[in-house]
Amino acid sequence: MSPEPSALPVDHVAAGKWRVVRLIASGGMGSVYEAEHLRTHGRVALKVLNDDARRDPSSRTRFEREARATGRLRSRHVARVLDVDTLEDDTPFLVMELLAGRDLSREVKERGALPVAEAAAIVVQAAAGVAEAHAAGIVHRDLKPANIFLSEEGAQRVAKVLDFGISKVPTEGDEEEITRTLATVGTPGYMSPEQIRAPRDVDAATDVWSLGVILYRLLAGRVPFSGNSSSVAVAICHDAPQPIGAMRGDVPAEVLALVDAALQKDKAFRPTLRELADVLVEHVGDGALAAVAREAHAELGRIAGLPASSGVLLRPVVSHPEVATVAMNAIVEPAAAPASRRRALFVTAGVLLTGCALALFGLTRGSRTAANDAPTAAPTHASPMPSISVSSAASASAAPPPASPSVSGVASVAGASASPSSKPKPLAATTHAPKAPAQPPPRL
Repeated sequence: MSPEPSALPVDHVAAGKWRVVRLIASGGMGSVYEAEHLRTHGRVALKVLNDDARRDPSSRTRFEREARATGRLRSRHVARVLDVDTLEDDTPFLVMELLAGRDLSREVKERGALPVAEAAAIVVQAAAGVAEAHAAGIVHRDLKPANIFLSEEGAQRVAKVLDFGISKVPTEGDEEEITRTLATVGTPGYMSPEQIRAPRDVDAATDVWSLGVILYRLLAGRVPFSGNSSSVAVAICHDAPQPIGAMRGDVPAEVLALVDAALQKDKAFRPTLRELADVLVEHVGDGALAAVAREAHAELGRIAGLPASSGVLLRPVVSHPEVATVAMNAIVEPAAAPASRRRALFVTAGVLLTGCALALFGLTRGSRTAANDAPTAAPTHASPMPSISVSSAASASAAPPPASPSVSGVASVAGASASPSSKPKPLAATTHAPKAPAQPPPRL
């Protein structure tokens, strides 16, 4: 009789070639084991579904989707899937690189707010992994500290993005099942306004929002919006978060403005991934994460199919209906929007608020609390797999993936300057918002 997939014994041989060495961790959906290849002796991690999860169609769909999405990515900043196979009883498992370290959620829970340089270095690296996914047309949809792993690699700490199980993948036929069977597609505290309203319709800007929330948490020691699922959804759609500058005084103005830009309710006013990384790489310092962050920034710059600039950092960043945080390298006075444009914006705002309110119904069908770092639960309420450890059974260079649909992305921040040609240190200033919101620049 085959062993229970949630309790593979030491020395069990999976698929005729992977010898189980030890159990690394267990969760509601399954377990992760360290294993050794019988012939090459390479060490890997096996991620195996348990009995309940493998009988649940949505859990199995998520599992298979993760394999397909991650298997095509080669960035150093994505935990790589090397193979997919089944046990004797047809239970699926993933073969992944073996990582030593811990996830960012544990790091922040133990340490609280991080130094600016460390937070910047982590987010730059995560952005590089996400950028490769975007260039392949993949939107992660569940970025959060629990899905970023800090891998110890000699003297370096490398941030790697995990768990593409609910990612939006081009031409996937199971998208309807994913969005229909899960109470929420994402983790409430890290979801963007548009993700709350229509999870199927999100694009790369949703991942930019989530990276903004992660950056906020690393700097503030807490998420910008907290409470039960319904109150978090309302806050995400309507409220401005407490300014980080009110909680600590050592965060540079351009970083504060970048957080504001990434958390814009209107995705057209968020920066691109490249802009986000361009700002943060200037603040990574010289710690264990810094050199890797600079390499990640260079990697991101080589990825084809990503918009380089949105221009949003040169415009007012609207943090609240009555307040704008101005962050710019050059003062650009936006032209007044025509009356028809203003009317359209007011109508759009009303639609967005209504959509967020209606989305509360979906959120309240699931858990009543927003466990902001807990992985998304399936309809069976099984928590996802534990964070994985993966070993370089095969390391691949981050070759640029084929160009694919453009992705909207990240925002840059800046300080005030009297002349567009000069580049003094960016400053952030709080002013009353203009009567008509600035028209966002065209997306590339």
